[in-house]
Formats: sequence, structure tokens, C-alpha cells
Amino acid sequence: MGDIRVPHRWASRMPPDQLLILDARAAGLLLLATMTTLIVACGGGGTGAASGGASMGNASFSDGTLTGFGSIFVNGSEYDISSAKITDDFGNLEGAGALKLGMHVEVTGNDADPGATPPGQGTAVTVQYWSDLEGPVSAVEGDTIEMLGQTVDATPDTVWDAALVGQLAGLTAGEVIKVYSLYDSASSRYLATRIEADSTATHYKIRGMVSDVDTLAKSYMVGNVPVDYTGVRNPPANLATGVIATAELQTARRGFTWMATGLQVHSGAPPANHVLMHLRGVISTESAPTSFVLDGWRVDASSATFADGQLAIVAGAVVQVEGIMTGGSLVATSVELASGS
Repeated sequence: MGDIRVPHRWASRMPPDQLLILDARAAGLLLLATMTTLIVACGGGGTGAASGGASMGNASFSDGTLTGFGSIFVNGSEYDISSAKITDDFGNLEGAGALKLGMHVEVTGNDADPGATPPGQGTAVTVQYWSDLEGPVSAVEGDTIEMLGQTVDATPDTVWDAALVGQLAGLTAGEVIKVYSLYDSASSRYLATRIEADSTATHYKIRGMVSDVDTLAKSYMVGNVPVDYTGVRNPPANLATGVIATAELQTARRGFTWMATGLQVHSGAPPANHVLMHLRGVISTESAPTSFVLDGWRVDASSATFADGQLAIVAGAVVQVEGIMTGGSLVATSVELASGS
């Protein structure tokens, strides 16, 4: 049976005690920077401009949810993945069959050229996917799942693994699941885009905003949950309050503390200037409708069009943003409300 839709980095695997998960975003974006440079050097033309940033060629970066196949659709754009390097969040090479509806993915490559065949299909160079939470369910109430001390919100757009018979109603305390989501770092909530059964898990995982880092005790918090990383050899030097980090965990806690066996900080370099950007996520902070942060991406929407009006642009809103990378920020050309997938 296939997935049920309800009516809504390049490193090889290392032993757990040596795992320092590499950030594929930096590698993929370095490739994008090279691609963009080559396009400019070869005289690639721009199409459009946004506050001083004109797109040059069609090098692109998409961060969002996998919403369809044929090759794959991400944030409404189609990409041919026949020659793409596909990896999971541990940097393991995977085949196209590993990709599933509702996964959170990042795609580097090229948007479609006007004369592309088939029309409207771009080309992916890299595709990376990852889950945010892996672990046992502690409680289910309404549309909310509690697990690993974190809160997961299911929506009508959440894609459920066919193995999870009954979906929310069928979940039981202690059942191990894997959650792909759009993460709201401000509220520490996870808007589930895909939920899978994970009964054979050999480790658990928490990806989230870090607080209360103690480098002497080698511990930090994600929400109200303490994580001890004394078992991680060579922990990332840039671990600090306010960063997004993924901890691979032992399946047994020590008291109330989860013990990490691997640790990754998500701090890759931003895409190069002039790269076309397609982002879908949750607004974590908003100083004005034209200036906000979307899952760690700073967005300048001062010259953007707003399909749903600026009043809809508030913290916690799920939006899709199109634009061009300029000076380390995304200069948006359009902002609109999006579903949770």
C-alpha cells in the first residue's frame, strides 16, 4: 500500500560514538555558488529584479515539502532528479525510492528554462531530506502528539504512512514514530508534514532550537528537554544558544536527560547572490510584514507582492516565499499563505 493523504551531509556513516553529522547544506550551496559563477561567466542573462538583486541564469534553491512525483515537486516546482545526488540527514547516499510525500527536503539545482522539455521542469543537482523527531509517543490529545518532550501538530494536510492504521486515533503511548515537519522555533512546535511508523529504530532524534548551552557539563536544552552530549566525540564548536541542532540519541534516557551519540549544527553558508529561492515554512519572528525570519532565513519583503495581504504575515503563519538571494538575505518577490505541507 502507498501513503495515505488525509483531507492536508556528504559523509559516510560513522560509528555512533564518533558521529559528527556533516551539514550537507554547506556542500550543496558551495556547488550552487560555483554554478552561478559559471552562468555569469558564460553570459547568462537575468530575468527580473528585486531591490537590487537580479536573477542571473536559473540556479535555484528550494527548501520545503515534497508534494508530488513526476520527477518530484517541491513548493510547486518540478525537478528532474534522474542525475541528482540524494542524501539523508546523515550524509548517506540514497536512491530516488527513499523520497516520499510530505518529507522536508532541500533541493539545489536549476529552475526550468523557457524551452525546457518537458515544459516547466527544472533539474536537481542535490536533494537532501530529513526528519525532525524520532522517538516514542507519550500522549495524543486532539490533533496534538507529545513525544520526546516536544509538541507535534497534525493537520488535514499531514501525510500518514500506510502502516499507521487509524492515523492519530490509532497511535498509542510508547509507539515509536518518525516526524517530518515545518518547525516553528519561536514556539518550539512541529507542524507535521509526514508521520511514519519507526518500530525498528536503533536511535531516537531531536532537531530543534538550542538553549542553555553548558560547554563544561556538555549539555543543552531543546524546549524543556535536557540533552547530554558527553558521548559525542568532537562536538561542533559552533554549538550555542539560538542555533538549530540535531542530536542523535540513545533509546534509553538517564533520568530525565536524553543522551546524545551524534550532534550536528545547522549553519551552512547561504546560497550565492542571485540564486532563485523557493521557501516554505513557519514564520518564527516578525518585526513587520515586510521583514521576518522563516525557519532561520531572513526575508526582506519590502518590494514583494502579498497574495493574501500583509495582515496575514504574522509569527506562526505558514507561508511560501519566492525571491532572489542578495547579500545574505532573501529579497522576496512574492509572499503567500501556504498549507502545512
